[in-house]
Amino acid sequence: MTRVYIGNLGFDARTRDVEKLLRPYGRFYDLTMRRGYAFVSFESRRDAEDALYDLDRTRFLGDRITVEYAKSDGRRERSMRPIKEGCDLIIENLSSRASWKDLKDLMRPIGPVTFADCHKEYSGEGIVQFKFPEDAERAIRKLDGIEFMGRRIGVRETTAPIPPDPALAVSPMTVASLDPRPAAAPPVARPPLSLVPLT
Repeated sequence: MTRVYIGNLGFDARTRDVEKLLRPYGRFYDLTMRRGYAFVSFESRRDAEDALYDLDRTRFLGDRITVEYAKSDGRRERSMRPIKEGCDLIIENLSSRASWKDLKDLMRPIGPVTFADCHKEYSGEGIVQFKFPEDAERAIRKLDGIEFMGRRIGVRETTAPIPPDPALAVSPMTVASLDPRPAAAPPVARPPLSLVPLT
């Protein structure tokens, strides 16, 4: 069983409307409607993933809804997400003012975004998951190095190596200065031999 949160529902949304929305994604039950949001349980986690990928941030009855995994106590859980190879990006050097909504709004023109979060593991770092890997590649090309909320951000794949910081580069001279062993004495130049002719 996989519990899913559906947020930003219009106040006129009815149970049968949500049931019709979810019906193509497999068997579900325990649909609980509240004013502006709902919870539902999918029998298959794969069906829940498909619903999340297809429906999150889409228009439903005139409103843009959010579809996310929910905690066991009924609260939504943004940190849980299925991993899709080639679709996850790391966003670096984010402003402390940036929220996951700001990040998602930045990425949405590139393509469908199924997940966004920031400042969780590291301050100034965010993660975005696209529905399609080609959109993730396009986001790297278009957004890496742009200015966003007053900061120049970096965009890379989660599996890409972190580029070295030039400020941390160590020169051979620095390495030599850190060597605790005494420096070897320079070689002594030998005077040239003078050849005396034999008599």
